[in-house]
Amino acid sequence: MPSDQIPVLENGDEVYLVSPTRQQTVISDAPTLGHAIKALQRAAPPSSTKCVYVVVYYTKFDLRRRCVEALQKAGYSNIESVDTLSIGLSSSIYNLPLKCAIGDPVFIITSLNLNAFTGLQCPVHVIRKCEKGWQVLEANKDPIEALEQYPSVKNVVLYKGAPRDAKVAIQKLFPGQKMVFSVILHDNFKAKFIRTRVGNDNLNGYEVLPYYWADLSVEYGGTQDTMKLSDRVPPFTVEREIDVGDAREVKVSAILNTDTEPRPTVKTFKFKGEAFRTVLVTVNVDKTLLPQVILKTVTTRESPQPSTTDSLPKPEQENTNETNASSADLSGADGQAATKSSDDVLSMMHVNALFGPGNSCSLVYPSSSHCMIQDAPTFEAAIEKLTRCFPVNVLKGTFVQYSKMEDGLHFINALREAGFPNIQGINPLCLILSAALIHLKSADLPLQGNVFVVQGLEHDLPLHRCFVHVIQKCDKGWKVIEESLPISDALRDFPTVQDVVLWNNISERILVLQRFRRQRLHFSYMGYAEIEEVYVQELTRETVLAATTGLARLLLGQQQTFLADKIVVPYCDIVLFITFGKESVTLPLTDQLPPFIVTKQIDIGTSSPVTVYGRRRCGGTETLLKTFTFENDGLHRTGLLTVDVDKTLFPQFELSTDDSHQASPTPKAFPKLFMSIEFGDKTKVIDLTDRVPPWENEFDVGDASEVNVYLTDKYDNRTKVKTLNFKKKAFRKVSVTIFVDETLIPQVTIRTASTYKPTEAWHQLELDPPPNTAPTPTFDNRSVVDIFMSAFAALPPVDEEYLTKMESIPLPTNHDTAKGRKSRAHRRKLAKLNAAKNGTPDEPTPDARDDKNDTLCPTLPNEMSDFHSDLQPTTILTFTSDNRVLIEADETYT
Repeated sequence: MPSDQIPVLENGDEVYLVSPTRQQTVISDAPTLGHAIKALQRAAPPSSTKCVYVVVYYTKFDLRRRCVEALQKAGYSNIESVDTLSIGLSSSIYNLPLKCAIGDPVFIITSLNLNAFTGLQCPVHVIRKCEKGWQVLEANKDPIEALEQYPSVKNVVLYKGAPRDAKVAIQKLFPGQKMVFSVILHDNFKAKFIRTRVGNDNLNGYEVLPYYWADLSVEYGGTQDTMKLSDRVPPFTVEREIDVGDAREVKVSAILNTDTEPRPTVKTFKFKGEAFRTVLVTVNVDKTLLPQVILKTVTTRESPQPSTTDSLPKPEQENTNETNASSADLSGADGQAATKSSDDVLSMMHVNALFGPGNSCSLVYPSSSHCMIQDAPTFEAAIEKLTRCFPVNVLKGTFVQYSKMEDGLHFINALREAGFPNIQGINPLCLILSAALIHLKSADLPLQGNVFVVQGLEHDLPLHRCFVHVIQKCDKGWKVIEESLPISDALRDFPTVQDVVLWNNISERILVLQRFRRQRLHFSYMGYAEIEEVYVQELTRETVLAATTGLARLLLGQQQTFLADKIVVPYCDIVLFITFGKESVTLPLTDQLPPFIVTKQIDIGTSSPVTVYGRRRCGGTETLLKTFTFENDGLHRTGLLTVDVDKTLFPQFELSTDDSHQASPTPKAFPKLFMSIEFGDKTKVIDLTDRVPPWENEFDVGDASEVNVYLTDKYDNRTKVKTLNFKKKAFRKVSVTIFVDETLIPQVTIRTASTYKPTEAWHQLELDPPPNTAPTPTFDNRSVVDIFMSAFAALPPVDEEYLTKMESIPLPTNHDTAKGRKSRAHRRKLAKLNAAKNGTPDEPTPDARDDKNDTLCPTLPNEMSDFHSDLQPTTILTFTSDNRVLIEADETYT
């Protein structure tokens, strides 16, 4: 083979030779890697080849490793890898006038898509100017995230042949940056780039240096540490000391940042004897762009007590020395081991039990955790397994997470019966929101006020189906003030919110930018694998520091924390429903952080029992929490319900009553308040202003199928407070009761008081109302009787049959009718009827009664001769939908 030819193996199935003037193909589309290697051996034998190049896309870790190992097995000793990303980025910036100083970042967009379905898709590659070329900082980065992370960027390189709409969209996305247009792919640039690597001429400063992107995971004894490698330019070497405890095996694998492919194992190390070890892990990434891992044992020691599940002390074993109870390291958050103090009692003093999710359990130390039980058949079985292998009296706290209220009650009661100390509840939503904030910088979040956290985009839900949780800055971190709001409701109810935390869903990008165009967007991974353990460590951090002294306190205080002031603190999300008799009172517990105590004064009356139900604020089924029973002695009771919410996040109840035959103390009168009762096409308005509650009245709603109750306050805010629906058709009377407690919030109850069967005549009246053309009545300062008589005169004439039906309707009685005498109003009706039939005057014949009245009250007109001025007549005016008036008069008119 000529000395100026360079053999290249690309993607495991293509071999070609690169010379200064041309590229010669040896084989393409080889069926297997072995066929490609044999073709390479024939064209460029190992004995005549100085170096062979492997070209693979940067994410193809396994393919690159198989190609390198196959070449090594075939006898090639000098192998160098070239990632296609470096080739493409070098071509994109080649000969462009970027005018960048050392350290300046540049964005490169090598592919973009703009359509109505997916919006704008334009992943960004970020490179930085260095002394000998350019270094890749980020590959396929979201443009918004890239701009937030590198705000000093000045140049955005874009394909000059991109559609005009795409160019306009990119310009809007980067309004403060300069657009630099490029051909992206130059002709024969791949061969030119490889020749540059051989000659080390760095393309006149445009070469993008080799890029290695896979970090390493070091796994031992159920624990995982990460070694960051992707921020370096190969070749490089990284060393890390790790305390692996008494693990019998250490596994090193590559992190591919994808969930679709398993992590390739780089190397596995096994130990022969049992001991606690500190090891030195050395990683060397050379020109092959593959990691070579070496592990050496630095120290071995005998631990006072192993920290694995199988060797934890049994309860029946005597354990007089507290330091023998357990062992835990003080490894930092970045995985590096911290020096242990001789006073290693810290591990034992501050171990906590974490139950959940499900029937699992872990032990959480100040800087590490160990899973003890996984997928136990029941929660009681998980408790039993833990108590068999670990002394409960050693625990400083017990944390439990649950998703259903009934599960939480079950778990907490079971832990109390088993003697677990200091039980504390954890809301699943707090874990979700903390996992969203953990990836953000504290400086990026506001120091006060509210923040939106959008949930759903990380599960590929469209934006309109996502929910918003509203969190508010507090002393200890953040607290939840609203949960699971539709986006439109959140923007309406919290118009001043400026910050939104959400998953970076590319397909919804344009909609997100439009919906939150006035807010600052903070993109997060919205998840963290060890959030439960980190959450417990943060909750107990202050307690640990307060109880620790000496070197241990210094080491723990310097330890990096993940959550810190980004933790969303536990809260009670329960709304109580207190039921007694036919009454129900609502008491929300969602506006305070536990522990706290609230009281509620309730007028129980003679009801028994009093039941307390609870339901989560965001919905779900109601769960019975407490029942109070009284003797059925007919006593009227007023109760003071005390609700104590501790760190379990569940309320404890105490009800003290004042038993007496007297009614409860008179509440304050209603402020300005109007009640509207709507049924069918009718509305009744009652002025409750200055009336003393409780106020109760019955209303005839006829055969209406639904009754709605509205309240209008002093600000003219009209609110529907109750709705009563009837399944069966019937004529009914309903009872409406309004009570106001110390909160001054009206509590309205409505129930069916009775049903009745209307008479035929009354039913006919309801079916045949006056025509809609009747004039709307107006009212002046006339007497009540005048109004009544005028309304009666406006009725249409009736026949004899109709009169007979009317006479069957029972009429109110007074002292005259009780003696068998017809009332004045009835006699006037008869006179009007006779006048209509016979054409005679419609005035009734005077009698002794009339004369007597005329003598007593000569100044009154005849139609008011039966009116008694010492009574207080009332008139209830009910308006129909066509502005007609129905008049109901009490018995004082007769």
